[in-house]
Formats: sequence, structure tokens, C-alpha cells
Amino acid sequence: GGAYDRGRRSPRAAMSQPQLLSALSALYHHEDPKVKDEADRWLEAWQQSVEAWSVSDSVLHDNASPMEAQYFCAQTLRTKVQRDFEELPESAMDSLRQSLLTLLIKHSTGAPPVRTQLCLALAAMSVHVPSPLWGAGGALAWFGGEMSSVAPAAALPCLLELLTVLPQEANSPKVAVRPERRRQHAAELAASTGLALEMLTSCLGAATGDRTKEQALEAFGSWLKLSGGKHLPLDGPSLAAHPLTTTALAGLLSADMFHASVDAVCELIWVTVDPDTAIINDAMMPLIQVLVPSVMRLRPRFAVAARRLAADGGADGAVDTTDDFDDDEDTSKGMARLFAEVGEAYIYLVASGTPEVLPPVEAMLEVATYPDFSIASISFLFWAKLAKQLRARGQPRRGADGSKFSAAPPPPPPDAAELERQRRVEFFKPAFEKLVVQTRGRLRYPVSWATWSREEHMDFRRQRADLADMLEDAAGVVGFGRTLALLLEPLHRLSADVAAGQPFDWRAAEAALFCVRSVAYHAPHGPEQQLLGLL
Repeated sequence: GGAYDRGRRSPRAAMSQPQLLSALSALYHHEDPKVKDEADRWLEAWQQSVEAWSVSDSVLHDNASPMEAQYFCAQTLRTKVQRDFEELPESAMDSLRQSLLTLLIKHSTGAPPVRTQLCLALAAMSVHVPSPLWGAGGALAWFGGEMSSVAPAAALPCLLELLTVLPQEANSPKVAVRPERRRQHAAELAASTGLALEMLTSCLGAATGDRTKEQALEAFGSWLKLSGGKHLPLDGPSLAAHPLTTTALAGLLSADMFHASVDAVCELIWVTVDPDTAIINDAMMPLIQVLVPSVMRLRPRFAVAARRLAADGGADGAVDTTDDFDDDEDTSKGMARLFAEVGEAYIYLVASGTPEVLPPVEAMLEVATYPDFSIASISFLFWAKLAKQLRARGQPRRGADGSKFSAAPPPPPPDAAELERQRRVEFFKPAFEKLVVQTRGRLRYPVSWATWSREEHMDFRRQRADLADMLEDAAGVVGFGRTLALLLEPLHRLSADVAAGQPFDWRAAEAALFCVRSVAYHAPHGPEQQLLGLL
């Protein structure tokens, strides 16, 4: 048995290393499905046995073990630590910890999935074992100290993987501990964010390629998210100039590092505000002043991606797509996410209605008009939040019965706050009017609707429901009369076309009437000439 084998055998008996390898071979390579099923059942039972600890350890230490056996045993150790840690006596803790670390270093240059499973096992062990038992600085300091005596080429990939999974697994329900211990562990780990950033900065300095930098940024974002901005030892200017921050912003221009950079920059954005109230931390203004311009510089790339997609989709008119950018859908989604995070995190600043906030608002309009609905919908929450900020104090979105606005008494004379709100509404009206115009076009059934599957029809109905909510938010800012005029424009054009002898386009009429119904909650209580004209 291994160093942490208790020496007792399971009733399943004779579950030795050769049998394990034989079962794995049958599972992956045998042609008979019945044999595969039998091997799978045996392996599942074996993973729950006490022998799994020592046999997995032995297989991973054996250089001759096949790759599928190494991965299976690494995965077994991870699940055993997560769920069956109580099978081991307290005296086995040190030997298990040291053995897992030795195996991790051994597989530092091997298959990444094996390394990941071993890191997950160590991360789970850090949840089970209280911080004082790891020594001064807790589990993170222990890992750093142990890795300091390992050759850099072997230590770097192991340390980066550990620094990535530790914050990601801090609140994982997969580890069988009491909720209070899980919360305590997450708090202990969050308090170590400063040390984690120091270690990541060292890893970044030793990086020899974009893959290492990408993993450092992934870990950076995870630690920022875990900390919630409350355990950062750095102030705004220091964080703005930090090597990890500058690498993340530079990575937005790198195809290989883009997605990790997006994650890191999004987390940087949220550490500048209170995550619950979105109130800006004034001390973080130097960081905000670096982040927002860097994100806004992506707008030309996003516009090119939108034009390309429109051209590929057969949009009317010639589209010039000769440019220096060639971003795919995932990259476009990443840019849209950055624009949305800026808008949502700084919603109070945006809602102030000053000329400086126009770039983020225009970026969100560009997202809302993107041809791909899955990307356009990223903007919806921003518009809902902005509309809410612009509504009058105490103004309900709908009446108590859910059918219309509640009748209100005559308004009092406007005070200074109300005059300021009205100024902001006027400032944002053009943006919301553009939003109404682009939304009405999305609500129209396409020519190919008759060939859709049932799932496609359901997707379109869900999209329409989301767009109807956005029209309702916009009507609360633009006003019912102006919103109705914009929504009826296609119907007026259709009427003129039919009068000129062109065929009736039911899709245009149906979309216009759907739009009108969507904003019916904002209809005034008295006669409305446009509605009377429509009737």
C-alpha cells in the first residue's frame, strides 16, 4: 500500500493494480459492449473502495502506466479527497499532502489533464485541512514554499495550475465539508489574495510564451472575483500600473490571450465598484481611467465584425469588409461583454448624462444592433438598468394589477432633482429612440419562418418576449407618443405601398402591431390620436 493506505482491504477484495489496468483496458479498448459495461461497473465500485487511495498513488508513481490509467487514477484521487477524506486517519494528512505534491511535480511536463486533477485534489485538501495546520500563511504559502525548492521549469506549470484552481474551487459544493467550513475556507483564501498576486507576478516574469501569460491572467481574474475587491493590498494607481493589469489590457489585442484578458478585465472593472450597490470606489478612479479607454478602443473591431456578419447574412447594400480585423463570433461576444460590463458597473456614472458617457452608451447601441441575437441580448440588462435610473422617483413600471400604469395624482411642481432627471431623460432620448428603431426590425418574422422547426419557433418567441421588455423600458424614457410614432412608421410605409399597388406584407403589419401591444402599458388614460388613427 501507499503512504496513506490504512492497510485494511475492502470486501470487494483483490482489487489490485493489475486488475485495475485490465479493467481500464477493457473499458477503452474491448469491442464487446457487455464487457465494457462490466468493466465500467467494476471501476465505479473500485473508486469507492479504500484500496483506491494506495493503488491510484502507485499507478501514478509508475512511469510505465498508460495514459488512460494515469488520468483515471488522478481523477480517482481527486474524488476521494473531495468526498472520502474522512476514510483516512489524521496521521495520514502529511503523507497524503506530500505524495500529491510529489505526483504533481512528477507530472509537471506531462498531460495537462492529469496535472489539473492533482491540483484539484490539493485544492480540495486545502478545504478539509484548517489553515493553521498548513503553517503561517495557510495553504497558499505552503504551496509557494514547497515550489520554491523545485526547478523553475517544473514549478511554473504546477504553481500556475494551483493558483488557478484554488480560487475557482473555494466555494465548490463538491468538497464534502460543512457549509461553515466552506465559508471559512473561502474567507481564508480571499485574505491571501495579496500573496496570490505576488506569486502570479513572479510567474508572469518567468513566462516564455502567451500560453503561460494566458493562464496567469485566468488565475488573476479568479482571485479578483474571489476577493470581491475587499482583500486587495493595492490601491487604484498601483493596480492600474500592475504588471498583471497591463498584461490583461495588452492581451485584448492578442488572438491567443484575448479571452483570458476579457475575463481578467471584467473582474478588474468590478473591483472598482461595490459589487452589491455599483457605487464607485473613488480610490479606484485611476484604474477606471485606464480600463474604460482600453475597452472603448475595441469599438472599431466590433463594428467591423458586425458589418462582416451582416454581409455574410445577405444584408442589403454593399458592405466594405477590407480591414485589418478578422474576429470570430466568440471574440465579438467577448467585446460585447466588455462593453456591457463597463455600462453596468458604472451605471450611476453613465446615468449622470454628461458628454463623457456617450462612448459607452454608443458602444451598447452597437451591441444592441449586432446581427446575432445572442450577442445583441448582452446589452439588454444595461438598457433596463439605465431606464430604471431615468424613471421618475416613485414612478411604477406597471400597475399593481400588472396590466397598466396606476393612475397618479397631478404631479407637484418640479423641484431641482426632478428638473435634473428631466435633463438626463432628454440627454438619453436619442439613444433610446435608436434602440426602438432597431428593436422593431428584429421583431419581424423572417422570410424563412415557414421552414422553421418547433425549437426555432420557440426560440423566436422567447426573443420577442425579451425585445418586448426592452421596448417597454425604452418607452418609459422616450414617452408613449414618440415611441408609438416610431413603431408605426413601418405600418405607414406598408399602407402607402399597398395604396401604390404593391402586395400586402403581413409580416411587417404583424411586427408593428406586436410592438404597439408591447408598449400598451404606457398608453395614456385619455384619447390618443395615433391609436385612434390606427383603429
